[in-house]
Order: sequence, then structure tokens, then C-alpha cells
Amino acid sequence: SGDYTSMNFRMEVQLPTMPTNIPAAAKVITMGISSSWKGTSLNSCRESTLLIFFGSCVIESMCLGWGSTWLVSCRELDPAGAAGIITFYYVGMALGRFLSGVVSRWLSPKKVIALGETITAVAVAALFIPNTAVAGIALFAIGLGNGPVFPNMTHLTPIHFGPEVSQSFIGLQMAVAYAAFMLTPVFFSIIAKT
Repeated sequence: SGDYTSMNFRMEVQLPTMPTNIPAAAKVITMGISSSWKGTSLNSCRESTLLIFFGSCVIESMCLGWGSTWLVSCRELDPAGAAGIITFYYVGMALGRFLSGVVSRWLSPKKVIALGETITAVAVAALFIPNTAVAGIALFAIGLGNGPVFPNMTHLTPIHFGPEVSQSFIGLQMAVAYAAFMLTPVFFSIIAKT
């Protein structure tokens, strides 16, 4: 458990440069799958990874940007009360990320992600219960479940795609995350108007 001598890992630091990142990004598209993903095509692995990143960031953006508005509009809370309840989301997010580090000793990153997504799905369903206390607990649970997804997905990148292209693929993941944060408020404001 505490013996790292048999793990044979090394750490290299490289400054990103444009010419080396472009071929590395091409390798992400064409390289073979690592042993942990045998039987899975690289395209489906890459696409599912990016979809999970996008979905996690959409959930985070929705709670951060629209959570208070939803509590005021749908749960008829005053703005100060809604702001107080949305704080539960932030606490859940911080606690989820902290606990994912603690339980990583016993659970693999994939299991932590699956557990987090399960908690998030149940919590999102609980938001449909018309009760303010349940909404506060559900927002906390959404933060708790969604919090570990982003860091654990980033941690898995070198394992899934290899260390030689992980830097470029993490850059692609960050681009997808930023796109989700940029597009979510616009998209859901259009939905809210209809």
C-alpha cells in the first residue's frame, strides 16, 4: 500500500510547444489502446471521455449559474434564501473532491467516477421533489457526486491514452470543459425563455 518502488513510474516535465502538440494530438486519434481498454475502440474511448467532461461541466455550470434562479423561480424562495441554499452545492463540490482523494486509496479512479455519477443522477432526480429541504440536500449531493469527476478523468488520461499524448489530450479536455461553461448559460437561457 505504501510501497512505491515496484510501480516504476517517472515524472517528466515538458513545456508545451505548438509543433510537438500537433503530432501528439494526431497520435491520440491514431494510436492503439492501452491494456486497460482492450476491446474498446480508441474513438469510443476518446468520445466518451470528452462527453463525460462536457456533461460534468454542464452540470457544474448549471448549478453555479442557474441554481439560485431555479430556486427562486420554481421553489419560490427569496433571493437571499436561494443564495444560502446554493452554498450547499459548493460545500458538496469541495467535499466530493476531498473525499475522492481520501477514498482513492481503496477505490480506483473509474470506481470513484462511477460512484460520483450515480450520486449525481439520484440527486438530479431528487430535484423534482417539490420540497425546499430536499432541494438543498439534492444540490449538496450533486456537488458531492460531480466534484470528483473532473480531477479523476484528468488523472486517467495518461492511463487511457498513454503518457506521450496525454498532455495534448488534457488540452483537448480543457477546451471541451471551457466550451461547456461557455455554451451552457446561453443554451439554458433560451430554454428558460420558452
